[in-house]
Amino acid sequence: MNEHVSELMTPDPIAVNVDASYKQLDELLAGSLISAVPVIDGHGKPIGVVSEADLLARLRHRTGETRPGLFSSAASRQDWDKSRGLIAADLMTTPVQTISSCAPVTLAAVRMAESGVRRSG
Repeated sequence: MNEHVSELMTPDPIAVNVDASYKQLDELLAGSLISAVPVIDGHGKPIGVVSEADLLARLRHRTGETRPGLFSSAASRQDWDKSRGLIAADLMTTPVQTISSCAPVTLAAVRMAESGVRRSG
């Protein structure tokens, strides 16, 4: 089994620009039945990913809360910041993980496991 990433990838994936609104992202994920969407720059290059978890940060934090303190984990502070995000640039997870379409699927699987990526689209 020597499959390449190109044999499994979506040929024309849904993507958004950095200025896509929270509402647009929410509607896109729900309406397209996907759990994440790549964020692209003006040249079509992926620069981040917005996932359902990024959008759900808003529900985990109440509007009146204050930002977690200095001794809170970086992840906790980042989650709080995302809860205030209004556009994809504020909400996206970076850096984006990419791999060549001609790479073996096994290499992609290893890299996903090593970097903690839980989805490929």
